[in-house]
Amino acid sequence: MQWKAYVAAGYPEINSFDDLIPVMKKMLEAYPETESDGEDGGTPTVGTALNAGSDGEYWGNMTQWYRWHGYEPDNLAYLLETDMFNGKYVSILDAGRDSLYYKGLKWYNQCYREGLMDPDSINTERNVQSAKQNNLEVMMPSGTLQGYIGYRGVYVPGQTVTQENWTTPYGGKYYLVVNAKTQNLQGALKLLDGLANLDMKFEICHGPQGFLWDLDENGLVVMTEEAIDREVHPENYTALEGWPGYGEQTTFMDQWILDHTNYGPSYSYIGTDGNPRHSRVRQAWFEVKDIMAQQEENVQWVEHFGYKDLKAQLKDHNAYKLNTDLDNVKSFVSTPDDIMQLTVDAIKDVVVSASWKMVYANNDEEFENIWDQMIQDCIELNNDNDIVAWRLEDLEHAREIVKSLEAN
Repeated sequence: MQWKAYVAAGYPEINSFDDLIPVMKKMLEAYPETESDGEDGGTPTVGTALNAGSDGEYWGNMTQWYRWHGYEPDNLAYLLETDMFNGKYVSILDAGRDSLYYKGLKWYNQCYREGLMDPDSINTERNVQSAKQNNLEVMMPSGTLQGYIGYRGVYVPGQTVTQENWTTPYGGKYYLVVNAKTQNLQGALKLLDGLANLDMKFEICHGPQGFLWDLDENGLVVMTEEAIDREVHPENYTALEGWPGYGEQTTFMDQWILDHTNYGPSYSYIGTDGNPRHSRVRQAWFEVKDIMAQQEENVQWVEHFGYKDLKAQLKDHNAYKLNTDLDNVKSFVSTPDDIMQLTVDAIKDVVVSASWKMVYANNDEEFENIWDQMIQDCIELNNDNDIVAWRLEDLEHAREIVKSLEAN
């Protein structure tokens, strides 16, 4: 939630996802425009917003809706829902109106019909949606983007959440390779070794000594004043020079180039609390945690909900899982052959087009007719070589591979 608006609205009670719609209305009433930084006044706010720039392999705007329910969108291209929390795959063609996909579209459509959806969503690119959220124009982020600065997570009774898993212990679909004609094989191999080394990751992500971190007289890692300011006031900086809506920032290397398997502490860099420093994010350093815990928004959240953070609240309701039975399965799935891919692409075209039409449907009858036609079109396309059954079988095979690796 856009926290200032939620507080201004009086912390409206939320008991279901349907409740989020009247809650957003109250937030808009309390926060109709962003705070002004000049004579022209603020920017009008909206309830939620989507974007059309994330429809790569499937209709990307289902991403956050799925994650609010403990699902992942990984297999939507094959008309399959990935229920991470309960460890199962569900065919949208079989589930029909009981599918989470249908329920998500109904929710988005209700937002539109209630005047809460950014009406220009279908013409919006992802970076534009992101800029709107960074400017706190959106009361409740959805689609492909979660909220960051100025937003706080709010538990919805009945929801389930799994930890977003960026690690790939068994590899993934991206690889770093060395050209056979390289002029410096040893240098290339040294770089590859470094990218698997937490100490090098520390040095890449946090830069050279003296800028964001330094060593005290005991050889322990301390944060510089600028580093603390960057974490406490990130709105004054940007991770990559040139992003809209931000000032300039010196950056050493885009840390996202590195694989995400190397999260964790670097034991060569110890903090003044005696613990190794996190190799990638300074938000995990105790100085930042201590400061952030005392910020007004965090104090308000803790006092209102009675938990130290959202994860603790989710755990108390048995609504959170750190690990699931479907973790790492996607590392072992097969790539469809050329004929199958043609079918997958055709299904995507149908689903993406129909999904947008359902978001903007003016009444229930129009919505249901579009849904029925989409399902019928997908059934006919799937009958060509049964992509759904192929993918289900492939996922089960991949799941068995993961089980055998974990057992060893």
